[in-house]
Amino acid sequence: MKRLLALLLASVMALAVFAGCTADTNVDDQPDGTQTEAPSNEEPATTPSGDEGDAQEGSLCTVSEDSDIVVLNYADISTFFPANITQSTEYLLASFAYESLCDFNEDMSIKYVLATGSEVSEDGLEYTFTLREGVYFSDGAPWNAEACKANFDLVLDESNAFMGVWMLSGAIESCEVVDEYTIKLHLYAPYAPLLNVLASYNGFVSPNLIEKGEDAWKNEVVGTGQYTLASYTSGESAVYELNRNYWGYDAEIAGENAIASDAGFNSITVRPVAEESTRIAMVLSGEADIINSVTATNIPNIEAGGATVIQQPGSTIGYLYFNCQKGALTDARVRKAIAMAIDVDSLINVVYGGANQPCDSVLVPSITSYKSMGRIEYDVEAAKALLAEAGYSDGLTLVAWEENDTTDIQRGEFIQQQLEQIGITLEIYPMESGILATRVGAFDGDPAEQEYDLYIRGYGTDTYDPDEMLGRYSTAAFTPAGSNYSFYSNPEYDALIEQGASATDQAERDEIYAQAQEILWEEMPVFPLHVNTWIAAHGSRIENLTYTSVGDFNFNGARFVG
Repeated sequence: MKRLLALLLASVMALAVFAGCTADTNVDDQPDGTQTEAPSNEEPATTPSGDEGDAQEGSLCTVSEDSDIVVLNYADISTFFPANITQSTEYLLASFAYESLCDFNEDMSIKYVLATGSEVSEDGLEYTFTLREGVYFSDGAPWNAEACKANFDLVLDESNAFMGVWMLSGAIESCEVVDEYTIKLHLYAPYAPLLNVLASYNGFVSPNLIEKGEDAWKNEVVGTGQYTLASYTSGESAVYELNRNYWGYDAEIAGENAIASDAGFNSITVRPVAEESTRIAMVLSGEADIINSVTATNIPNIEAGGATVIQQPGSTIGYLYFNCQKGALTDARVRKAIAMAIDVDSLINVVYGGANQPCDSVLVPSITSYKSMGRIEYDVEAAKALLAEAGYSDGLTLVAWEENDTTDIQRGEFIQQQLEQIGITLEIYPMESGILATRVGAFDGDPAEQEYDLYIRGYGTDTYDPDEMLGRYSTAAFTPAGSNYSFYSNPEYDALIEQGASATDQAERDEIYAQAQEILWEEMPVFPLHVNTWIAAHGSRIENLTYTSVGDFNFNGARFVG
């Protein structure tokens, strides 16, 4: 049974760009507003030391010492620890300090980062990785096979109940040290998306941090990345400082992964600001350098103010999740009626300035195995008829949860007004991102007792594989084990997800996932509203900043130009 559960869990990951969940609700174990100073980190023995903030003797880094920037995010974080990260506000901070075995090139092909290559056994059950030499964590610990194994042992330990590693823990049975710079991953079953999953996990922490225990995991950040955490004040700011001895500057170590010596910033201060108009005013005034999450309707004002707008078509869908285990929403006719009562084209125009795209599947077109199911037709009268057929001709009242970001609130209000047309009163409760993520993702009770009927948020696949977006609706993915926020359960669907995760032939996977998409479209446990286009802005002191398709900033190559 444990093996079967693991195979099912291999098809799940809640790497939501809007959606998220974490068991950590108190990042620094301090009252809100108090400050946690990051512990000082020892320099590796092989690297020269120097005064903090100065270019150290022997360092390849030439980043200006006055290149201190401010980034405005739309919400605060819930955790620093990579294995518990499931929301985009936390992914941004994790990307500063943590790295992955492999990553994606711009064409979505795999490139290696903390590894230099891999081999797969003929039966698909063993992946052998050669690790990159000459890399150190920010506390001086060496990156090697023992450090890699310590990380896998930690996330594969089910007793830790980490919220952000389901695709890893469900697929990988164990990690074996072969030699100092070689590890072997043993899988429960052949798993086609494994490299994609590993590429999406920036989560390798120092073995010294692992040994410190859970309390340290909440507060400390010790990775191999370009930045180290200097301080964190809950609800106010997280300050990251440049690691001028970062291994990625050295072309002899990094090879094709080497970044230019002048790429990066002396420090990055990330502040949570929920109100979009405030974020925009701050970047236009020069109080901030970069703002995340901009609505298309605000682009003209931003550009008129002299800031630069960046846009990226996304692989994230805004969803309307139905709690399929609760009240009227156990009836698929009610779920379909709600979907038919929402004018998605108008939603996109009113809330998103026409920038987003309507959905015709639970997958985005850019993901392999995508199949168009045809649009859900906006038809108020047909929706009313379905409600009456289900026994709700007099209407009903439902509770919806959403994030308190400006745009999300506007989206919720639009849906609320639409549902009034068919006699549904929607009571909406906006929440701060971290609180919402925890209340949704960490719920482990009877789904019928979960407080929301509808959950208005979204999900993006940073693995770029259909298993991530479809596997999350399997029964094994009920929260807190996964991100099945709809609590949808269908044995036929579960079997398809297990088959799709193990299949290595692409044509076979396409057929399996086509059937899965058809089932979800017919039973409607979730209504995909729109495919996001990510929009951000930055001031004149920044250049070469880009977005990824899941809404994360790509700071590689970004520079301070004064």
